[in-house]
Amino acid sequence: MVWGNTEVTILRLGLVQDKMIYAGRPIIHRDSSIDGGVFLGGRQREAIVVDFEKDCYLKEIYEKAKREILEKDFLRKERALPVVYETVDEAMPIRDEKELNRILDKYNLWKDKKVQLGIFINEGVGVCRHCTLACAAILERFKKENIIQGKASVDRSMQGILAHAWCRYTNSGGKVFILDVSNKYLGPLEENINKANWDYRRPGEIK
Repeated sequence: MVWGNTEVTILRLGLVQDKMIYAGRPIIHRDSSIDGGVFLGGRQREAIVVDFEKDCYLKEIYEKAKREILEKDFLRKERALPVVYETVDEAMPIRDEKELNRILDKYNLWKDKKVQLGIFINEGVGVCRHCTLACAAILERFKKENIIQGKASVDRSMQGILAHAWCRYTNSGGKVFILDVSNKYLGPLEENINKANWDYRRPGEIK
């Protein structure tokens, strides 16, 4: 497993570690904030912008998830992760690379061109990176509004030639959960070894 995806991106763009800015926005990585940032790949493709202030489609699915959670206030913490997972799953049900490529062609997004995450939500198409960004962004917003107390992050790694991204959520008690819509996994980190198609552990957690 290789954890250097962000480093590969930085090197490709000719940036330095302490100035991870692309086209005026901070680059999203596993230790960064999500809202306001931009997510790029190790190779050229679209540069996905997460911006609640400018993205009506992202805001729409956030409000949908928020309404469902707050309908039963006493269940908010228990329901937050399943609701976010289900909302994103329903918003981007098409996870076909050919359909994704069609969108990249349609908007001419191949050469690190910035595009709002909401474009993919509106099209109903998203692979791991789009679903991951949506999950993490919504959870981060929930924390900002004191609906939940934990921290969400965007994690990614490589296994052989395959690259993958997922949302990692650490609750206020320090327990880690994984939201991986594209791989159909929602659950605690420690249970994923036998139930999921990816190893979500960070380097310090691998023994």
